[in-house]
Amino acid sequence: MQAALMVSTLGMLAGCQTPHHEDRSTQRVRPLRMPNPATLYCTKKGGTLTTQHDDQKGQVNFCHLPDGTVMEEWALFRRDNPKPPVQ
Repeated sequence: MQAALMVSTLGMLAGCQTPHHEDRSTQRVRPLRMPNPATLYCTKKGGTLTTQHDDQKGQVNFCHLPDGTVMEEWALFRRDNPKPPVQ
């Protein structure tokens, strides 16, 4: 009788055992890298980029286009890709 009780107790304990979960807190997360659309647009138009430091704005990229035009990259992108009107 005691043997049967011991076996059933061990069986219940084995059934209640929690599954092993991998500790994900130490896994590396790959950062999401998206290209800057204004930079891509500049190079697509045949331009080259230069970076200047501005005390108020920080780092600013300028696009030098083949025709000699120099524009801040986001100003060029917004000029040529205006937002569609809200309907």
